[in-house]
Amino acid sequence: MASLTAAGQAGSGTSGWLEPLGRALLWVAVAVWALVAAGLVRRVARGMLSRTP
Repeated sequence: MASLTAAGQAGSGTSGWLEPLGRALLWVAVAVWALVAAGLVRRVARGMLSRTP
């Protein structure tokens, strides 16, 4: 997010490489959080299944 914010503040002349970098890093972060959320769901589901009588 800092790269995207800096790209907006710096103007179009200097932000040529900041915006693509910021977008790429943002998508990497979204993918990692999706994996974390999937792991949480998996762990919760396992916990609920193991408690079933």
